[in-house]
Amino acid sequence: MWRGPQCEQLNALPTHENHGFTMENYNKQNNTQHNAWGATVMKDEKQGLYHMYVSVFWNATVWTWYKSSVIVHAVSDKPSGPFKFQKVLLNGTGNKLDFDATAVHNPHLVRLNTGKFLLFYIGLNCLEWPDKQCEGHQSIGLLYSDSVGGPWQRHGPVLRPSEEYTWESGVVANPAVIVQPDDSLWLYYRGHRDKGVGVAIAQSWRGPYIRHGYANRSIIDGPHVLEDMFVWKCPLTHTYHMLCHTQMHGWIKVGGHGYSVDGLQWHLAEEQDHPLSSPTIEAAASTTKRRKREDPVPVFSYTTVIWTKETRKGNKSPLKKYHRRERPYLVLDWKTGFPIWFFTAVQLRASRVGTLSPIQRTFTTRVIATQVVNHAPPAVACVENLATDPSSCGT
Repeated sequence: MWRGPQCEQLNALPTHENHGFTMENYNKQNNTQHNAWGATVMKDEKQGLYHMYVSVFWNATVWTWYKSSVIVHAVSDKPSGPFKFQKVLLNGTGNKLDFDATAVHNPHLVRLNTGKFLLFYIGLNCLEWPDKQCEGHQSIGLLYSDSVGGPWQRHGPVLRPSEEYTWESGVVANPAVIVQPDDSLWLYYRGHRDKGVGVAIAQSWRGPYIRHGYANRSIIDGPHVLEDMFVWKCPLTHTYHMLCHTQMHGWIKVGGHGYSVDGLQWHLAEEQDHPLSSPTIEAAASTTKRRKREDPVPVFSYTTVIWTKETRKGNKSPLKKYHRRERPYLVLDWKTGFPIWFFTAVQLRASRVGTLSPIQRTFTTRVIATQVVNHAPPAVACVENLATDPSSCGT
């Protein structure tokens, strides 16, 4: 799944404009303006369908995500999509006493070894914390089902912010979960203002979820902005890997790669980890001019995607530029444990409407999908380092 002399780049193929999910057709038919942002996908092994759960800003844009986000269910007969809208699965309860009274966001789907499916998500309550204040008060909730397509039942909040863990500052968000062989769960999450990542471990999916680490600092700490984690365990080396959106020095944004031997002590891969590496075409197009040696290796580009020839529409360049690209998610092969498809949320470049200020610009967002290559022969360095280098994970 990696390419480059030191396996430092995610080996993803060019994508097609029909891959992924967008609310564009629904909007045209219903005269609405819904926007998709961040998805989780899993195959129903019995029916052969792929189920997607995706955040959608309902008649809104990314600027008001904290009060407009719902979770939508979509399906496709192929992992690439296009995924077709089915229904709104989950929205705010409307009850001021609930942690998810007004918005639900950032779904993350996992399957237990026993066959039960769990859907983690962020809940916000703008009734208790008006307007932008509720961004600073987020909790993680959970749905459960015996089928990946539902029906789903609410289990309530499984992780709320802790006053003892001061680095969280009122926020636990971006759930990323690893299911261990004994069906215990490792729930990774981030704190307020995208600073730091923590982990809470539960022996049963019902909880309790017990935090591990120090109260005054996270398990991944530093000057980075770090959010939108996806975490998985390499089936060959049994090491832990993390894709994320990260930002160094306050302005350089890239797709980052973290790795760990035990899942508790983490290292965010930086340029010096791969001295022979060079960025991929898409990464070079958006980050090379501004990068420094200590910056993270751009595992995937923050703004640029390589498109297939069929979707360039007369444009000779294979590169498609976006305003931003975040929320990485890997679809894992249930039998092998290797990633097979890579999903990200993208935001189209802004278009002004009349004399609106920049903060009021209209943005369109969607989810795109690219295939991950696992069958190509690995680079020599990958094979040599596989047994000793925790940052490697096979082809």
